[in-house]
Amino acid sequence: MFYGDGSGALAYAATTTTTPGSQTVNFETTASTSPGHTKGAKWLEKSHYYNAINAATGVIRGTFYVATEGSSSAVIVLVSGSITSGDPITDVNSYNKYFRGLGHLISAANRIVQGLNTADFPDLNSYGIDLNGLPLTAAVIEQLKAGLQIGNNDVNARNGLVAYTPPGQMSSLRKQGQNLRSYINGDNIVRGIAERFEAGDSVWIEDADMDEDRQYYVNYDEFLMVEEHPLDVINIDGNEWRMILGANGSGSGRYQRAIGWRGNIARRGNAMASAYVYRASLTGISTQVSR
Repeated sequence: MFYGDGSGALAYAATTTTTPGSQTVNFETTASTSPGHTKGAKWLEKSHYYNAINAATGVIRGTFYVATEGSSSAVIVLVSGSITSGDPITDVNSYNKYFRGLGHLISAANRIVQGLNTADFPDLNSYGIDLNGLPLTAAVIEQLKAGLQIGNNDVNARNGLVAYTPPGQMSSLRKQGQNLRSYINGDNIVRGIAERFEAGDSVWIEDADMDEDRQYYVNYDEFLMVEEHPLDVINIDGNEWRMILGANGSGSGRYQRAIGWRGNIARRGNAMASAYVYRASLTGISTQVSR
């Protein structure tokens, strides 16, 4: 969810169905202008229940559980309602209840950020490069850094970035340098793909759980973590243990306590120091779905 938009989407349906019971449903694996669309069914777990959400209204459209896990598709049992192609899939009753991750905070799309409409405050929109199916290359990364330098009118804006990337895109960048290497074959050895890709002083964090089609270039000075409640027992009123309600709201004789964390990632000032690349080509790229 660190890379998400706060919706809590674990997958996006690519199949429409109104038929109750067991059936195979496909889930999106292709890049989108919004995050979270490249993971297929990889994050849907056997025997867990999920909601299909009508994103236009925020209302639960259907509820199902997973009978057989899969990559781009899964066998599910539709318990109630329906599923429409394009629906975000979330844990039960969790839609829009996650913190806003990089997919929301680093975005070129107009949206509400910390109470402000970015259509009215365009400096809150990040610099983004939409590759629209073209490959991610070293030239694209240089273009992104030049964009940060121009936007800030500061050569230092291209420096000190932490780049979050899926391993498949980094592998592609390393492979692209293969034909640029010089070989001396006196020892009768051909050396393969380089082990590292560098771009200035950027620090690379490779994470297989992030979107396969994008990279986020983060200046940590632009962000802070706002913690409202540390990970601990939730006992705002001093009561740690509570009786679970029984029939008709009566006591059940069974007790529970809640453990949780409350907080959010926040921005400082405008969005001029961070940027992202999205909708990069997935052709020939190893992903969680295709590996």
